[in-house]
Amino acid sequence: MDQPVVDLRLTLLKFLNNPKRRYTIDEYMDHLMTMGFDEEAIYSEVRQLRRDELVIETGDNGYYMESTDSGRKAAQALIASIGRTSEAVAALDSDINMRLKDTYEVFETGINGFRKTLEDLKKVRIDQDEELAQAVEQLENTKKACAKFLREHTSKDIGENLASVVLEENRYLLPGVHPFAQGKKEYQDRITNIIGSIDYVLDIVRMSDPIIHARSYEQERADMSVAAKTQFLLSKLYDLRKSSRYWDTKMIFDWNQVQMDDYDEPRQIAKSLENRRWVETIGYARGLGAKITTLGKEQVEYLREPAPALVDEPPVESAKHPPFIHPDRIQELEQLDHDDFDFRKLVQLCRELTDNYDNGNYLSVTMLGRSIMNHVPPIFGFTTFNEVASNHGKQSFKKSMSNLNASLKNIADSYLHDPIRKRETLPNATQVNFSQDMDVLLAEVVRKASEV
Repeated sequence: MDQPVVDLRLTLLKFLNNPKRRYTIDEYMDHLMTMGFDEEAIYSEVRQLRRDELVIETGDNGYYMESTDSGRKAAQALIASIGRTSEAVAALDSDINMRLKDTYEVFETGINGFRKTLEDLKKVRIDQDEELAQAVEQLENTKKACAKFLREHTSKDIGENLASVVLEENRYLLPGVHPFAQGKKEYQDRITNIIGSIDYVLDIVRMSDPIIHARSYEQERADMSVAAKTQFLLSKLYDLRKSSRYWDTKMIFDWNQVQMDDYDEPRQIAKSLENRRWVETIGYARGLGAKITTLGKEQVEYLREPAPALVDEPPVESAKHPPFIHPDRIQELEQLDHDDFDFRKLVQLCRELTDNYDNGNYLSVTMLGRSIMNHVPPIFGFTTFNEVASNHGKQSFKKSMSNLNASLKNIADSYLHDPIRKRETLPNATQVNFSQDMDVLLAEVVRKASEV
């Protein structure tokens, strides 16, 4: 059996025999193509395995593949037949390497060398067709040399993927002979696009913890809670904030070895952040892209940067965030006088929610927030918050209430009802901060209760 086929067979069987979870067919394709295997070769190998080593089942998120007993025995036999020194077996044992073969500084210097060459090519004066042809040839050679550098200076599992970012150009060429001016403009545009691709490669490497820190995160990120994954994605998008592009959310999780519960989870997490207005999203053919908004940046900065101490006062540990419910809003609730409703419990819930948020008791924040949502519907003439979110007020109010209903309710329910697990991640200020939407709700309570 040829070595590339051995590598592919071992890698595929490794995923099939993963004891932690099962994968969809799309996930297999993503994993294996990321490691540099050809799509047709993957399908060919799957067709070979399907005879007695592989079963395919329908699930909630697509078609799942699992190994049979024969498949597990085939993997053991293949390993035994080629010996323990095989690079493929080492990859099977150590999982995805995700590493640079040099220091990051050496890698960055090499990549920026190609970037500078492209910048210099952009400045070259071109007046004739022959000069343009020579310049295009130099451009192609530089692009191929950069791709070769990426393959040679990174581990196999990421090298081909990074090289493809530089090699693949999304451009549409009209048939026929092009006028000189059009060809020159296309040449300049290609240089700009390839420089953008090089910057994209550097951003990918910088945001990948396994690559930058040269160690695996697989075990410690195998059982992250949804809350932790949500915070992780927002934090990474903040680090990438100076880029104007939308970032593939699945790629961010994959390249940081964050284990997903299912194939659609990255999209759901990004949508949850979008509901809070912390990110903007755009749909791709096989996923969802996201970039952080100003509100999202502000939220991350509240957690990362303590407020500066006042001049001439001794330094104290200052609050990292404003009060969850503004004192003015609580005062408005206290002043309400209504024949049918007593607001003392609501006022106390608001006070305790704010106190717990200030003190970092974020589990209590989710539960008190859910209690407020369950407490106020009769003020609007309904019995459940679902009815309030769907039927009361204008579109802007309904959107804010949908955010509360879709996000805060689910987060609170997870902490209230999930049984103990092998590993837990506690909520943080970012995850439970629904203060804007909560204020919209309470402002409407004040308005509604003040009506004559």
